Amino acid sequence: MITRRFFLSFFIGMICLKGTQVSAQILDDSTKMVYGVKTSPYQLLSDVKLASNRIRTVDTLLEGIENYQFNLIEGVHYQDLGLLFTAITPTFRWADHRPGTGIGQTTLDLYAFQPENVRYFDTRSPFSRVSYVQGGKQQNILTTEFSRPILPNWNFTFLYRRSTAARQVAARSNRERQTDHHSLALNSHYISKDKSYKIYGGYYHLRHKMFETGGIRPGPNDTRDSLFDYKLERVRLADTAINIETRHQWHVYQEWRPGGKLFFLFHEFSRSRQLNSYDERNLRQNVGFYPLANVGRDSLGVPLATNSQFYHHYSLMENQLGIGLQLNEAWRLRAGLKLRSGALRYRFEQKGPSFREQFVYAKLSRARENSQAEASGELGSNGDFKLGAEFQTDRWLLEIQQSSVSPALFERFFDSDLIAWNNNFSKKNSSSVSAKGRFRWGRTSLIPGLRLQLLDNMIYFDTLSQIRQWDPTVSIWQAGVQAKTNLGNWQFHLYGQAAGSSTLQVLRIPSILTHARIFYANKVFKKTLSIETGVSLRWMSSYQGYQYMPATMQFYLQNSFDIQGYLLADVFLNFRVRSSTIFFKVCHANQGLMAERGYFVSPYYTGQQRAFEFGFNWLFFD
Repeated sequence: MITRRFFLSFFIGMICLKGTQVSAQILDDSTKMVYGVKTSPYQLLSDVKLASNRIRTVDTLLEGIENYQFNLIEGVHYQDLGLLFTAITPTFRWADHRPGTGIGQTTLDLYAFQPENVRYFDTRSPFSRVSYVQGGKQQNILTTEFSRPILPNWNFTFLYRRSTAARQVAARSNRERQTDHHSLALNSHYISKDKSYKIYGGYYHLRHKMFETGGIRPGPNDTRDSLFDYKLERVRLADTAINIETRHQWHVYQEWRPGGKLFFLFHEFSRSRQLNSYDERNLRQNVGFYPLANVGRDSLGVPLATNSQFYHHYSLMENQLGIGLQLNEAWRLRAGLKLRSGALRYRFEQKGPSFREQFVYAKLSRARENSQAEASGELGSNGDFKLGAEFQTDRWLLEIQQSSVSPALFERFFDSDLIAWNNNFSKKNSSSVSAKGRFRWGRTSLIPGLRLQLLDNMIYFDTLSQIRQWDPTVSIWQAGVQAKTNLGNWQFHLYGQAAGSSTLQVLRIPSILTHARIFYANKVFKKTLSIETGVSLRWMSSYQGYQYMPATMQFYLQNSFDIQGYLLADVFLNFRVRSSTIFFKVCHANQGLMAERGYFVSPYYTGQQRAFEFGFNWLFFD
């Protein structure tokens, strides 16, 4: 309650500040200035680290604004549990090339604000953004963003997101929640007047609660097609299991350029804390849901305890110091030393594994007007390493990477009454190559892409949700193409990909995945109102998708349930008035028109029912 009151008071205070006079006013009263996207430019931290002069502006495009769900990102597919902010995992499980021991509990990473992705504004006046989505069946997302100049060279940004989703299966009322999400980012940056020193820093917070259902519980006479009665269905963990994840992260990046553009020193610091807790409140009834539960039982096999509650607390700290050199107009060198440490505590302050690591790294890049090349390497005291090279032109992008990465803390150790492990896994090795092209002929553009990866010592979860390591080499390939064309005001956006792996024993992926967006676009009312209206279609081939285990928040292998191919259609109408956008949408518009009554996104977790949705994104520049 205290946290919620703080967030509310802070946000109201920032809005009130909007009307005050600030010292960053750059024009006197006799000069009129029109504020807009050009007076609220921003950079990402990656732009700063690359010494890039790229200045970004706030996006006011209409294209794709109706696809607000995280699993509808074009070209990337995710498997979730069918509602907003449920557990989510990439369908194509590419290896993480970042060397060093990580936390490893990453199921909710997509929902957390990350230092590399938040926007550092350089506003000339206060900038505000309010975004709201009313999804189908009592799902919603509210996002507020506020940035203002404190001084002409000092900016502050506040970003907050709130989302809830009501349960759609076995729900007794519309207020019975499935997910409850809060995330916050507070960041600021300062640049000295002579631009010799700059600092970027922020605090990032996430609190995410999931009321776990365990999926639909089929009855003895149920068929697959009889499991779409939604509120009338039964679930395996009704009202008994809750997952809570809380994150805190502090991050600072600073540069000092005593020699102008030719030479600079940089320092980066990050400290993260993550707490995961699971509360199973009806262990006696649900113990059969957990195949490896290790609990005391009476002579009839009934658990002696009525509930099981446990938590895992992860901490990670990273400190790096380095130097950057501008060798000439084209060549840049960046090198440094990185110190990392982390630890795990579980249950009642019992200690788990910990680590201390040191890394040296270097990156050499060459930038020309129409091309860019880069080579990088990183080597750790623990034997981890990463080698990479990238070449990019206006038409082609080629990337090669090879890495060896230590198992994460979560992969090494987990302890609870319901599932546990203590492993000494080998390093995860991977090699990958990817290529992408960009072509245009008149009104048609084409972007083909290919990605290949070899994995050694791959870590996965078996059919009992126990973590394992697979010694043989696993190969994954993915080929896709994105095409766009238009016939007058009619636009056709198509994306398709084919994929495969060398083994189905540890890796399950759909062989074909397609997206299509067909719509009419125009400007009406003397070109003051932009509109888009059309249909969005998605389909993928049948495959044995991963089952979900609430006790670990992980997706694991199963052999009895096929995620069947299903054509999903959404109908939308989008508007833009000046810098504000609005959408109306009927999701799953084809429900009842197909041979099947509905579709599953994970075993025994149904997809979205047909529903009316709307949302808006409102921008204020003064």
